[in-house]
Amino acid sequence: MHHLFRYLFICLLFPALLPAQDLTVFGVVENDIDGRGIAGARVLVKSKGEEVGRMVTDSLGRYSFDMGLRLHFSVHFEADGRVSKWVRIDTRNVDAEKSPEGFGMNVDVVLFEPEPGIDYSILKDEPIGMASYSVEEDNMVWDLKHTARIKDTLEQARSKSSTGQ
Repeated sequence: MHHLFRYLFICLLFPALLPAQDLTVFGVVENDIDGRGIAGARVLVKSKGEEVGRMVTDSLGRYSFDMGLRLHFSVHFEADGRVSKWVRIDTRNVDAEKSPEGFGMNVDVVLFEPEPGIDYSILKDEPIGMASYSVEEDNMVWDLKHTARIKDTLEQARSKSSTGQ
C-alpha cells in the first residue's frame, strides 16, 4: 500500500511525434505492487459523453489508439479489483497545419486495490490528469497543478481513514 501515492498520478512522459495527423495515445496500465502491466484492463474512450472506442490491454498491459484532432476526449482505465481512473485530453486547439505529423502521448496509468474506509469518489468525478494543446509549446501539455490537487485530496482521505475521522 506504500506504493499507492508514489504511483498515484499518471506517468507523464514527454509527448513524442508520430507519423499521423491525429493524436496517438499509448501506454501501459500497471499495478501498484510491482509495476507490471495488467493484462485485460479495459480502456474506454469517450467524446461528448459518448463512447467512441474501447480496447483491452494485451498480456503486458499495453494499449494504443488514435484520437482525432480538434476534439475533447476522456480516457477511462478500469481493471477488476482496482480503483478506476480517467484522464481528459483536449485536442481542440491543435493546429494541424503546424503539426502535420500529428502527436503521440505516452500515458502510463497505475491502478491500485481499494483500501477499506477510503472515499475514492473524487476519481469518479474528476480526471486524475488533464492534457491540452499548448500553442506556445506546439505540443500537448499536462496540468500538473490539477494532478497535485487530486493527489492531495486522496492523501487527505487516506489520512482521515487512518485516524478514524
